Amino acid sequence: WGAVIIGVAIIAFLLVLEAKGVAWRLPWRRARKEAETQEEWRPDAGAAQILLSEADALAARGEYDEAVHLLLRRSVADIATRLPDFLRPSLTARDIA
Repeated sequence: WGAVIIGVAIIAFLLVLEAKGVAWRLPWRRARKEAETQEEWRPDAGAAQILLSEADALAARGEYDEAVHLLLRRSVADIATRLPDFLRPSLTARDIA
């Protein structure tokens, strides 16, 4: 009888979750669902080529720090336009990545 009671309790718990709108999924199905819902974004090829050529020109002159800063500033500006609520002043480059 104990197994029956536990089984009924689990079914009741899952029904309550379903009624509340909480989706219960198996871990391997959850990962697949999250992968499907992620939007795929690709930068404009022309803008990316221009940015990389500018960074390469700076690096060719030996201004490596300025080249990295250019890439970082433009990348953060691009993220800010795509996800305006995501960036905060307290975020580091590691947090943004």
